Formats: sequence, structure tokens, C-alpha cells
Amino acid sequence: MKMRKRRLISALCGVALSMAIGSAQAVTNFEQDVASSIDLGLTWLNNRGAFNNPSSAGDAAGLVLLALLEKRPSGDINDPPQGYDGANAVDKARMENLVAYILGRHNAGVATYRNGAFMMGLSQYALSGGIEIPGSVVTLKQAMDTLTTNTLNAQTTSGANSGYWGYGAWGGDDSSTTQFAVAGLAAAKSFYSNAAYADPAKVTSINEALARARQAYVNNASTGSDNAQCADLGNGEKGHGYRRTGYKPTLAQTASGTWVQLLGGADLNDPSVQSYLRWLYQHYRRTDLDSMGNAWPSYSNWYFWWSSFKAFELMDLSGVAPDPGNLGPEDIGTLPVGDPPSCNVREEHRDPAADPRIAKFGAEGPGYYGDEAKRVYYDYAYRIMELQAADGKYRTTGGWNDYSAQSFALLVLQRATGGVCVDTDDDGVCDDVDNCVNTPNPDQADSDTKKAGEPDGQWPDGVGDVCDNCPDTWNPD
Repeated sequence: MKMRKRRLISALCGVALSMAIGSAQAVTNFEQDVASSIDLGLTWLNNRGAFNNPSSAGDAAGLVLLALLEKRPSGDINDPPQGYDGANAVDKARMENLVAYILGRHNAGVATYRNGAFMMGLSQYALSGGIEIPGSVVTLKQAMDTLTTNTLNAQTTSGANSGYWGYGAWGGDDSSTTQFAVAGLAAAKSFYSNAAYADPAKVTSINEALARARQAYVNNASTGSDNAQCADLGNGEKGHGYRRTGYKPTLAQTASGTWVQLLGGADLNDPSVQSYLRWLYQHYRRTDLDSMGNAWPSYSNWYFWWSSFKAFELMDLSGVAPDPGNLGPEDIGTLPVGDPPSCNVREEHRDPAADPRIAKFGAEGPGYYGDEAKRVYYDYAYRIMELQAADGKYRTTGGWNDYSAQSFALLVLQRATGGVCVDTDDDGVCDDVDNCVNTPNPDQADSDTKKAGEPDGQWPDGVGDVCDNCPDTWNPD
């Protein structure tokens, strides 16, 4: 089974000096079909004018930009996103068109969904080498400043709704828009933590807003479900609905609440995160929302798949292991349907060894994807590709908007987390660039001096001294 690469610690430093580091892994059948699906999905966006200026995607242009930035050079899941620097000339031109369109609308009032997506897209564009747009009335930083300030000012900061956002500048208690505001601000935190755009005051304000949002989901968690047969399943589970009150927990918003708490400073073992994970574990669905989506179970599938996957992915990437008795992302989807607590619509993982190839890619039978592990990513990706039409469109079932649905599907397939800054060890360095994710080291010192076949000198291996088992010897594995 091919899983994502993990940092393996060698017991003997000398071994690192005598062995080649790393090896290319063959792309699996499933990964190749995922790559083909992504290409087809991006082609659909192009054919519909989503990469133009003006973009046909409208308020979803930020998500479209993010999906283009997250494209991988190959089907290998270990490949980094192409970003701007890694893109070909065609994709760079598309990105520039989208950014020009976004810059022209950066101050078009406060619309939480739109502005959150704009911040995610602009931040990742800038941090991956994106250029300023000739003739634009604002720079990338000026646009980010406006979007960030408007979003910060729109958060409810007192009373029962403290920590939430609404659809616009008037605040509210809307969980769906709140997770977009939080995602956008967490991406802005990455932007302002970068030396080229550094703004410590903005980072402080963002951290305060994220902490308020986290506390809102702690304070307002509840039990239950719209499905009476899967109501309060016990074992400490709690979730969240569409709004703070008046709505029972749903798959989409419980996943959103998990994500928000992680971005607000919680980790996997936080008691509230565990209660949300317990709800998702005991109500797991991979096919659709069934009866656990408040009033819109047929419309929010695409939103749910990305809102939940990116939360699980953040936990996985953090490297934080669950404490004894706690759940981890790898537990989601493993509770047998017939086991207590009873939930008549709960599902388990798909079995890659029993699944045939997705029909649009070939007629091979069961076992074609047998190299894959049972996991949430496989469940979601298989279902998403099943629903993709021949022209590349994913939304063949209900959804709120064709362009956001298309982007959500692509972002799941790409394993994207929205360019957010998570700082697991609270050392002021975002996890995606931190050379010791779980050990505070704000100086990022990496002073290896020895490397096989090379004279002694400076050979940093990408692992910080405080967490490197061989701090003097180049051993990136």
C-alpha cells in the first residue's frame, strides 16, 4: 500500500552517510486516474471561461485560483502544488487573469464567502512567486490588507454570537460563512508571516480573531442529528449545525467546526476537537449527506467533502498522535455499520481491492486500485470521480454553485488545505515551512556540517537542530 511519506528517524547517524536518501515512487493506478480527473476538471473550468478576466466564476474566482495553484506536476501525491513558480506559461497567464479580476473586486463590500476565498487564492499566489499585475490599481499586499481588515471588522466580538461571522458586515452566527472567514484569515496569516509581506500587528489581530472563533465552537457545541435514528449517539460526541442555535449538528458544519478549532490553536487531542471527531466518527458518510445536512442535504455535498477532508488532512500533516483512547483522522470510517452505537445511515470505508476502475477511465475490474489503503481520501476521491461527467463537470448532483462545487471537488482530489497557516508548536513559524513542526524553534537553526561524499561545511538537511536525531549530519529522512 502506498501512503504519504512520513519522516522516518534512523537509529544510526552513520547509516545516513552511506545510503542514498529517498527514491522516486511509482504513481499508482488510482493516483494516475486522480490526475486525469483533475486535468479534466480544470479543462471544464477553462471551457466555461472561469480563467478569464472577467471570470465567469464570479464570487468563486478565489476557489478557482486556488484549485489551479494546487495542481500537481504529476499524479504522485508527494509532489508539491505547482503554485505560480512551477506553472507553465498557459497556467501562469490564467492565474494572472484571475488575480487581476480579484484585485478589481477586492473592496466590493463585505461578502464573507467571497472574501475568504479571495484571501486563500491571493495568499497562495503571492507566496508561490506570483507577480504583481501590471496596470492594477492595487498591489497584492494592498488588496490583502483591505480583505483582511474588512473580514476582521465583520466578526461578532461580543455577546452570545461572539466569534462568528454572518454573510456580510453585520455579523451573525453562521457556521458556514464563519469557516470561510477563518480559512481566509488563516491564509492571510501565512501571507503576513512571510518576510516579503511581514506585518506582525496583522498576525496578532488574526490570531485573536481565530481564537474567538475557536471558542465559539467550543461554547456552542451540541448533540443530536436531523436523523432521529442517529441522534445523540453518546460517548462524548458533540457537533455543530448551520447556525449557533436552531439547527442540529450536521456532517458539513461539524467538520467545519473541527477545522476552525484547529486553525484557532487547538490540536488533535484538544477535548473539544475530540468531541467533534467523535460525532464524525459515529456518523461517517462518504456517499452523500443523506439526512444529516439540515435543510440542504442534497446541496452541500461538495462543501462537506472539502470542509471535512481539509480538517483531517491538517491533523495528519501536523504529526500529532492521538493520546490513548482518543481518535485520530485514520479512525474516521472504521466503525462498522452494525456496531454500537446504532446509526442506520453510517457508512464504512470503501474497499479498494473490491472496487472496479472508475468507468470513464477504463473497464478494468475489481483490484485495479488494490495498491490503495482504506482511508477517507480514497472514499471521497472515488465518489467524486464517479460523479464526474465526460466533459469534466463534477456537479452532476445538487450544489449551490457550479464553480464552487467544481473547485471543492478539485481541492479534495488535490489534498489541498487552502494555504492556511497552522502553527502546531506555537513558535511563530507556520507548519508548512517549519523544520520542526512539533518542537518550538523560532530560529529554525539547521547546522548540519557533514554529508556523505562531500567536504565538511554547511549542509542543512531541512530538519531543525532541536528535533534532528543527527544534528551534525545531513539526514533529511
